[in-house]
Amino acid sequence: MSGAAKKRREHLKILESLVGRDIRGEFHNLLGEIGFNPNPNMQGGSYNSSHVETLWEVFMRAVLLERTHSAVTNEPLDPLAAIVEYLVTPTDIAASLICSYLQANFHVWGPTPFHFNVGKPSADLHALLENNGTTTAAFITAYNPLGQSLDTHSNESKHRLLLADIETYGLEVIEGEGRDPKNEWPGERSLLILGIDKTTAIEIGNRYQQNAIVWIEWAKPSSLLMLR
Repeated sequence: MSGAAKKRREHLKILESLVGRDIRGEFHNLLGEIGFNPNPNMQGGSYNSSHVETLWEVFMRAVLLERTHSAVTNEPLDPLAAIVEYLVTPTDIAASLICSYLQANFHVWGPTPFHFNVGKPSADLHALLENNGTTTAAFITAYNPLGQSLDTHSNESKHRLLLADIETYGLEVIEGEGRDPKNEWPGERSLLILGIDKTTAIEIGNRYQQNAIVWIEWAKPSSLLMLR
């Protein structure tokens, strides 16, 4: 099995555990709908078009997009529409890394600590916004820019720069941390920035070379904004 094939299989396992669906079966059904048919002369009835590999990557991204869209809007997103949206706004981020972001627990410290997850309603988060008289927030880290792991000293230095940067905006911040629920990667100190607008949140995420930030609006599940 090639390295690319192993990578796709790894992504498939992560995706299927994340969404609880037969992604491979859905993919083959979609291929049939758009006119791709398996080659009966090849072992396992494999498809003989190199374009299928590209479509498979697109399809996995679309499943992620569909999952997030449905959770945020409470409305289903047709897989073909998800593919079109992915093609219009592609990301260079690996599907496995996107899955990590979607599965992460985002902890908010303070008098009453809690954590929330992307795409899931959080009564604690919405109450915090309401109590602070705001309807928006963003959860941003300066750790590990471009997804590259840095040592603790470097990450802490970047976190202090982020904190000082946010203070110039006059916005209230609460310390927090993004954590892997399986503890397969170290936690990342972060800031929950209250009252920030989306444009400014994206600018700050890009300034600190982040792959993504978490965007929050009152009475809506939080969403993942890909920046690359």
